[in-house]
Amino acid sequence: MIFRNNNKITNIYRGTLPISNVYRGGILVYTGEKPITYDGLTFEALEPSTIKYTPSTVSTAQYSYDTVNWETADNVTLNLNKGKKVFFKGTITGNQTNSNYAKFTMTGNISASGSIMSLQSGNPEDNTLIYNYEFYRIFYGCTSLVASPLLPATTLTEDCYEYMFDGCTSLVTEPELPSTTLAPYCYSGMFQNCSALGFSPYLPATTLADGCYFHMFNGCTSLIQASELLATTLTEDCYVWMFHNCSSLNYIKAMFTDSPDLGYTTNWVQGVASTGTFVKNKDATWDVTGNDGIPE
Repeated sequence: MIFRNNNKITNIYRGTLPISNVYRGGILVYTGEKPITYDGLTFEALEPSTIKYTPSTVSTAQYSYDTVNWETADNVTLNLNKGKKVFFKGTITGNQTNSNYAKFTMTGNISASGSIMSLQSGNPEDNTLIYNYEFYRIFYGCTSLVASPLLPATTLTEDCYEYMFDGCTSLVTEPELPSTTLAPYCYSGMFQNCSALGFSPYLPATTLADGCYFHMFNGCTSLIQASELLATTLTEDCYVWMFHNCSSLNYIKAMFTDSPDLGYTTNWVQGVASTGTFVKNKDATWDVTGNDGIPE
């Protein structure tokens, strides 16, 4: 469809995508697609790439190149040229498990953006997770992923982000984690083996849940800066193996006053940098050193 105003063509529509044209003195000086605005999960190929969504028994997803025309994404391999974007939305209808979960597989080099919440019920503005294991291992082993999507949820569920980015060895940008109320094992193994990650996200919670940070950064060999750990009271498995083998990490600030214990902090700093600074709460009376306490 062509719109004319005083003999000037202002927009041409090819299907559903508007093409913007700019004229000066009646001469066409620019033409191009209008940028698409979408707040939901978005992937952009930084080189020729592929992406595939495999659903669980309680999930399904759709993809679109224009946010207007949507097709089923379940078990479909999408080929993306460099610079091409694809948008996702979906539905989750029940609890997933550690053996029944949705996942992406990728090749090439891919940057994610937009809210992961568009996969829950199609609404990227939602900030409440509903089901357990919602995004468990969803990007597990995606070595092509260099940037994470947004994770805006402030209400979490058990195991919701467990092992979410485990093995994403190219991931260099960490998502914000805004929730101040945690759930059991919510971040367990979330960034495990993300060997390119340099900084941890800010962790604002002052009250912990069992296993909340269990294995969270295990094997993050490039991690140089960790978030201040604000909680003063520990819980079962909360920091176990949290910074295990973070060989570049040389600064930790931990506010807990409870004495480290095998049930709380087993090997949490084993393999961190051999020199550095550890800051503890001025009210803490414990002096445990070694892999379970302050690095020697």
